[in-house]
Amino acid sequence: SFAWPYGAWTDTAARAARAAGFKYLFSVDYRIARAADLNAVIPRYTVMGSRSREQVRSILGQFVKAAPVR
Repeated sequence: SFAWPYGAWTDTAARAARAAGFKYLFSVDYRIARAADLNAVIPRYTVMGSRSREQVRSILGQFVKAAPVR
């Protein structure tokens, strides 16, 4: 696994990371991950200490809404 510092990445960087043997690549793209992201760059959220509980709840609520029905 490889995570870019501060989540900044480019297509060129992703290709280089794959060529170096990294299977999973992580960025900070502030969106819900999809299954197809496993073969691309997996987005993640950064929760800073300055976020309020309400803001964190809102972010987590997006995951709940986007979760597949099982």
